[in-house]
Amino acid sequence: MITSSRRGAIVEMKGKARRLPVPAPSSATQTGASRGSFVTVAELADYWKVSVDTVYRDIKKGALRAYRVGSSGAIRVLVEDARRYGQPNK
Repeated sequence: MITSSRRGAIVEMKGKARRLPVPAPSSATQTGASRGSFVTVAELADYWKVSVDTVYRDIKKGALRAYRVGSSGAIRVLVEDARRYGQPNK
């Protein structure tokens, strides 16, 4: 479950809740990394109760925005983008 408050979003995955910081207001000059909190593709798939392949398919189609983070190039999705997108069709 993803809920939001003034102090930050609360993401509950695998029975554990963690507080994520509130994303800063976005501007055209900011990159995705500086705008907010990220979740992994696996966490998002688990939350939406779909396969990881479904999330990757939506990223590849361009329906869901994702970012490569860190030197390993791991793919992450902004919490705000995931909320805006909603839940994919199974």
